[in-house]
Amino acid sequence: MAGPTWRCGAHTLPLTRALVMGIVNVTPDSFSDGGANFDPRAAFVSARAMSAAGAALIDISGGLQGSRGVGRGAAYFVPYAQAIKAAVSVPVMVTGGISEPDLADRTVREGWADLVGVGRAMLNDPDWARKAIAHLSMGRRPS
Repeated sequence: MAGPTWRCGAHTLPLTRALVMGIVNVTPDSFSDGGANFDPRAAFVSARAMSAAGAALIDISGGLQGSRGVGRGAAYFVPYAQAIKAAVSVPVMVTGGISEPDLADRTVREGWADLVGVGRAMLNDPDWARKAIAHLSMGRRPS
């Protein structure tokens, strides 16, 4: 691939042209689709259609409704991301209840998703990314 690229898990995206991200909103009261993708099978079908239509990346999230995941536990959209990642040939990003650096790191390392979107934690602490990098690098030896 000529020119600058962005590495996302096993995928490499070109940064020499505009890329389209497909967003699969998986909340029951979604503002964008009325909750149609809350059913995992529907989310799967939507993600495959977006990928086939040319989306370079699929985002599995709750959109603006994501904060309503309180009480659902950590990483509540990861099961959707895992199923969709197995069915599409583009990178998959997941958000929703991922606020700890170790969980974000594990999500990518275990292959549950290629990218993690951290929303609320970064709104609560604008230095979250810097602190996460420092935290994660403390326990690692250079390879």
